[in-house]
Amino acid sequence: MSDMPELREGPPWAMEEMINAQPGLIEPILNSSAALEAAESIREGGPITIVGCGTSEHAAMAGAHLIDGARARDAFEASLDPQQGGVLIAISHEAGTAATLAAMRAAAANGARTILITARPETETGADIAVGTPLVDTSWCHTVGYVSPLL
Repeated sequence: MSDMPELREGPPWAMEEMINAQPGLIEPILNSSAALEAAESIREGGPITIVGCGTSEHAAMAGAHLIDGARARDAFEASLDPQQGGVLIAISHEAGTAATLAAMRAAAANGARTILITARPETETGADIAVGTPLVDTSWCHTVGYVSPLL
């Protein structure tokens, strides 16, 4: 990840390279011990809420369509009106979005199990489970960073 796009003279463009890398990222993400633990946590029952801000909220909306009974919420709103119990899945590419972390803490205070999906799983956030996504995205538009949380 960077603050500036990688400038290249010609193809392959960084975004094209990231799109082509996506199929190879599926197995490592889905077979990670954290992803397997997160899936088991979801099966334990209770309401499932997926939160994020900006493009992470877009991933939350898509994720809610992929998990039966899940609902997507804006992280800031979820921090002000946290759920009771169940599971809160927070999506934050950098593991530092204030509203997303606040939603996670508020849900945890109300008895929810918390899962963070991030490219920085080593960051201390207080999540019960941190599922890592690849930190290989050299495309300024974070192609992999926006698609991999859906896995």
